[in-house]
Amino acid sequence: MKKLKKIIVNFMVVSIFLAGSAALFPNNFFSDIFMKASAETIVSGTCGENLTYILDDQGTFTISGTGDMTDYDYDTTPWYSERDSFKKVIIENGVTHISNWAFYYCTGLTSVTIPDSVTSIGKSAFCGCSGLTSLTIPDSVTDIRESAFFNCSGFTSIVMPNSVTSIEKDTFSDCTGLTSITISDSVTSIGIRSFADCESLTSVIIPENITSIGNWAFFSCENLKEITILNPECEIDDEKYTISNYNDIFDGTIYGYKNSTAQEYAEKYNRKFLALDEFTDLKLGDINGDGLIDAVDATAVRTEYAVISAFKDSTLSAEQKKVADVNGDGLIDAVDATFISGYYAKVSAGENITFDEFVKNN
Repeated sequence: MKKLKKIIVNFMVVSIFLAGSAALFPNNFFSDIFMKASAETIVSGTCGENLTYILDDQGTFTISGTGDMTDYDYDTTPWYSERDSFKKVIIENGVTHISNWAFYYCTGLTSVTIPDSVTSIGKSAFCGCSGLTSLTIPDSVTDIRESAFFNCSGFTSIVMPNSVTSIEKDTFSDCTGLTSITISDSVTSIGIRSFADCESLTSVIIPENITSIGNWAFFSCENLKEITILNPECEIDDEKYTISNYNDIFDGTIYGYKNSTAQEYAEKYNRKFLALDEFTDLKLGDINGDGLIDAVDATAVRTEYAVISAFKDSTLSAEQKKVADVNGDGLIDAVDATFISGYYAKVSAGENITFDEFVKNN
């Protein structure tokens, strides 16, 4: 009888502890401990002078230690034969360089953690990681080498860190799901084929700090409707494939300033060109002055909002800012973009309504 009472008391104590722990620990605290305790190592070893790695049977790959990863070729990483098992990569603080070809075609990889200690990302490091939909690149990274994110087809948006000065060759080439890019003020050059075959891109703003755009940089971007080049002296590679929807054809619009290199390029290769300094009679919501209020205008507003939120220089002219502030609250933000997107959805569905009426009714 005493033993039974002791068992009941112990059970009650454990139950009270577990119930109370819910308020003290995150919901997944105990499950995480259990997962870590139950995970078995598939492969482990060294990947740098002071670095070790472990891949467990849950698909988590962890790199620990200090210093640079050893650079490899595409098929010489020690974990190459296990790359189909990768689901999550954790690079711990202390690692300074992600090696060339590190996670080449780890197609099942969906999550990557990069710490502030990392300063460089190697050639083709994440090439073919089609399961990645986003990646946070810390401002500590100053060097992203060629083809680093080639064929990361799951990416939908990219924000370049303020520490990177150039977008190298093929960096985001064949990222077919990419719909928007934000290029930081620190970047001065866009390399060869950097965004080639990014078929979902619809609008790109090249900030005034960009001094050169390389050969085939925006080749075969099928749905690119407009590209704005804010540096009037930007060196644009003299090749008809540099900006195109398919082969050498571009059906979109190039925006720039009068007598700029953008205008010169557009006229030479028979591209439609609109001068930013001629936008003096824009209508509310029509940011690019093409007579339409559509997804391109909404993207322009969202880009402007992101830029000014980061305390960077505006991408819009004074006249464009006036028509971008749709609700007249003195701000250019997501609310204005939502008005434009909502109106575009209505008229696309066949509703006959003016933009002014739509804004007034909403």
